[in-house]
Order: sequence, then structure tokens, then C-alpha cells
Amino acid sequence: MTQPLPTNSAGANFVPDFDFTKTNTASTVVVKLGDGYEHRTTVGLNQNPKVFNLSFKNISEADADILTNFFDLREQDGDSITYQIPTESVSMKFVLQGTYSKKVNYANIATIQVTFRQVFDL
Repeated sequence: MTQPLPTNSAGANFVPDFDFTKTNTASTVVVKLGDGYEHRTTVGLNQNPKVFNLSFKNISEADADILTNFFDLREQDGDSITYQIPTESVSMKFVLQGTYSKKVNYANIATIQVTFRQVFDL
């Protein structure tokens, strides 16, 4: 099952700061043929999944808790996350890659850092 990213306490969508990183992780096999020649071919149906490192900076601690509780539930139930990254034209399915962090910057102000890995499950 896929879960959409929740809305914040004001009912608006969470939007990451624009210092995020997008990484393409192409699945390619390279065969070296000698004399500098090589043959490159992609492997699998979905050859170029994306990985996004996102930061939700200076959000209220209540909103940070909404995100971290949602991430905790996705780790427990294994569901993927549906989300449209602001620079992408379509929504994608993601799972959490590794850990996420919550940093309390000031009283009632926090920053969430998370890595989303694109998946192609049914």
C-alpha cells in the first residue's frame, strides 16, 4: 500500500527547502571489449531510480512531529510514500533510505532531514 505524505498542522502540503539533492542511480552493465571499446546496457525494467536528500527547515515542532511520526509508521508497516518533489512533473513512490533526523533549532522550531529512495512496487 502507498501512503501520501501528510499535510502540516495548517492543512498545507509539506514543501522541502530548495537546497535538496537529486541523485540518479542508473543500473548499467559495462562490458570492456579491449582497445578502448566498451558496450553499455541497462538492466531491468526501471533502470534509473532517483534518490532525494530533503530538508524541511524551520518548521514548527508540531509539524516536525507529524513528519517523524509518519516516517516511524512507514518503517513499521513497510508502506511506500507517494510524494511529488517540487521540481518533478509527477508524483513518485519512495521509501526511506537509511535514517532521518530531527534537529531542534530554537524553541518550537525544528528541521527534518530525510532521504527518499524511489521504488517501483505495485
